[in-house]
Amino acid sequence: MVYAQENAGVGIPYMIKVIKLRLYKDKWFLFFIYIVDKKGSPEIAKLCKCNDQTIRNWLNKFNIPIRSFSEVQKGKILSEEHKRRISISNKIAMNRPEVRKKLRESQLGKVLTEEHKRKIGVSVRISHSRPEIRRKISKALKGIKRSEEFKRKMSETNKNEKNSSWKGDNVGYNALHDWVRRHKPKSNICEICGKEKKLTLSNTSGKYKRDINDFRWLCYSCHRKFDFYGISDTLIYD
Repeated sequence: MVYAQENAGVGIPYMIKVIKLRLYKDKWFLFFIYIVDKKGSPEIAKLCKCNDQTIRNWLNKFNIPIRSFSEVQKGKILSEEHKRRISISNKIAMNRPEVRKKLRESQLGKVLTEEHKRKIGVSVRISHSRPEIRRKISKALKGIKRSEEFKRKMSETNKNEKNSSWKGDNVGYNALHDWVRRHKPKSNICEICGKEKKLTLSNTSGKYKRDINDFRWLCYSCHRKFDFYGISDTLIYD
């Protein structure tokens, strides 16, 4: 009844009654104003001349579900100034060691879905493609010395299929040859003539598969003859 009077334009008497009766202690008052009218706890606290935490305590006491921050913010349109202030606040908070530590601890053991990982990857690639972001990263990393263990772990993390730029079988000519050079041991002996010469990689099938068995280390002469004649090894020297 008191809430209806306020909506009808009765201001001061309504506030006096709220102060005297402390309507936030009434379960049905809280239910209708919080759930039905969707007023936030700060608004109710201001209306009842009490603390925001007091309203939340009574909501918990009456088992009235409290809306999450995301639910409260849903549908809200923030001004550019508001967004700018939020961004500045987040940057200041992330520079504090204790905040960064808590963030790391909260993420430990968390299992992300493949869709979540894909979205993070896309977001990082887009942000890193911006020149100003690249300059900031370069400036932040300048002068930092990495240990050999750190370099090894970074190399393992970004190797082969784990690398975001991995193209699989759609790799280009030069990149494929670089991959084979890293994975196929090289000797000084040509695999056709058996002579000790300077060697180059030769593809045997002509399909350029990502398979080290599809490549051989040949000397310039054997490589040229094999590519030109396209015949078996035994016929090259007949």
